[in-house]
Order: sequence, then structure tokens, then C-alpha cells
Amino acid sequence: MIEGQPVSESVAIRLVSAPILDDWAMVRPPGYAAAGVQDLSGGLRRWRLWTRMALEDIRQRYRRSMLGPLWLSLSMLIMIGSMGVVYAQIFKVSVHNYLPFLAYGLLFWTLLGDIVREGCQCFTQYEGILRQIKLPLSTHVYRMIARHFLVFGHNLVGCVLVAVAVGGVPGPAAFLAIPGLFLWAINAVWVTLLLGMTSTRFRDMPPLIASLLQILFFVSPIMWDPATLNGRFSFVTFNPVYQFIELVRAPLQGQAPPLQSWLLVGAMTLVGWGITFPFFARFRGRITYWL
Repeated sequence: MIEGQPVSESVAIRLVSAPILDDWAMVRPPGYAAAGVQDLSGGLRRWRLWTRMALEDIRQRYRRSMLGPLWLSLSMLIMIGSMGVVYAQIFKVSVHNYLPFLAYGLLFWTLLGDIVREGCQCFTQYEGILRQIKLPLSTHVYRMIARHFLVFGHNLVGCVLVAVAVGGVPGPAAFLAIPGLFLWAINAVWVTLLLGMTSTRFRDMPPLIASLLQILFFVSPIMWDPATLNGRFSFVTFNPVYQFIELVRAPLQGQAPPLQSWLLVGAMTLVGWGITFPFFARFRGRITYWL
């Protein structure tokens, strides 16, 4: 274009619209998958926020209490001691062998059950925050999971003391529980996301999940040893609760986790995320409207 010459209408439209189109391309919203990844990664980057929020949740729950969250550990120790003596007589096994098995079984079942039950309320219980403050939705998921793992740390110390008291000192194999707990955390995220979204949309989910957890507690080897099934291990092989618990209970009892536990938990991790992530990426924008 030569200075001083009139600009044709078509050229003028192109010159005016070009920067507008460029700006629109820059602010164009990402696709569903990219938005889901941004939400999950954005929540992780705010780890200081959800860690402090998890600690504050624990403080508020036990406000003005002398023992605070140690009440949870104390109640679990009382339950382990009373149930251990009674059920050892019922199953006709040694108390010294049965107490560590029961202690670690109840410890990890409590963690699993609390995450699943409260995962159903992950978004509904933070409705006020979701409506007023713009944060990645995963922030509330990480907050809830962090709170339960902090309580788990208190309970773990008590269970280890019970095991040591009866001669069950954890050996070097106990370090194998660390990658197992890492897998637990990864699975806790997709379980909480999936249950949180479905429970927000369908309010009948929480009581249904609570009923299923009661059934799973009695049919899973938490209080009873799977060896008592006289070789019918197929009943527990495909039980996800057993595989998750055995992945971390066996190392604390001085044994390496079975290979099948690693394989099945790994498969459940891939399948769970394969189902949850597309669902979360597609419907995450509707969660606040479902509240």
C-alpha cells in the first residue's frame, strides 16, 4: 500500500480483521482434554494451598480437644486390641501373629473407606468455595486426599507400635510399602474425581456406595486370612480391596507383595484413569451447575 492512496474495501477488511482473528486465536479456549490436564496440573502446583487447607480441616474438626486427631489413633488401638483378642480365639490363631495382620488390615481399610465415602461429597461439601472462588476443581480433590493421608500417618504410628509390642518388627521389606502408597494416592485421585462427579449429579450415589462398602468389608480379607479358604483363592484374587490392601500390608509384615497384586493394581490404575479422565475433561464445567 502506497501512502496517500485510498485503501480498497476488501483490503481494509483484511487489515482490520487480521489482528482480531489473531487475538481470538490466542484466547481460544483449549479442548476438553487440554482443559482437564490443566485442571489436574494446576491443582498440583497449588500444593501449598491444599496442604494448608487439609491441616486446617483437621484443626477445625478437633478444635478445643486436648488430644486432637490422636483420638482417632486411640479409638483404632482400642478396637484393634479388643477385636484382636476375640477374633484370634474364634479363628484359633496366635494373638502374636493375628494382631499385626488385623492392625494393618483395619488401618488401610479405614483409609480406603474414608476416601471412598468422602469422595462422594468432595464437591458438594465445598459448594460455597466452588461458587465464589475460581480454583482448579482438582484442588478440592487433593485437599481431601491430603487430609486423610495425614490422619493415616497418625494411625500408622499406633499400628506399628502394636505390631512391635507383639514381636512383629517391620523389616527391610517395609520400604516396599512406599511405592504401594504412591499407587494408592494415584488411584485415590481418580476414585475421588469419579465418585465426586457422579454423586454431585446423582444424589443417590453416597448411600449406595456406603452400602457397598459394608459388604466389601466382610467379604474382603481384612479380619480373616485368605489362607482359611482352603485354596479357594479365586474368591479373593479378583477382589480389588484385597489387592490394594495386600500391596501395602504384606511389606509391613516383612513380606514382599505378591506379583499379582502389583499387576492387578497397575491394571486398575490404568483402567480407572482411562474411564475417569475423559469423563472429567468432558463434564468438569458442569459440576458447579449440578450443585
